[in-house]
Amino acid sequence: MKQISYILRVKKLGTDDSTAWDEPMNEYVENDVTAEEHGKSIIDYFNSTLRPHETARVFVAAIETEKSTKNLKHDWVKVSLVNVISKNI
Repeated sequence: MKQISYILRVKKLGTDDSTAWDEPMNEYVENDVTAEEHGKSIIDYFNSTLRPHETARVFVAAIETEKSTKNLKHDWVKVSLVNVISKNI
């Protein structure tokens, strides 16, 4: 296992790259997994769990960072009863 820190650049399906936004990522992955592979898997998972009102997302880039993104705000959260309950425990 290794820790990777990167910025995941993502956009909504059908939009221009100029509408993309950045999400800080700080994750533990298997040694042979790259930031790009990890970022694409995050987007694939998000898209596989879409609700009817949500728009699919598209991977734009994974920009590796030297320092940890741990203290940067990550506000990409799917709200579900499980998430709400676990946050309040």
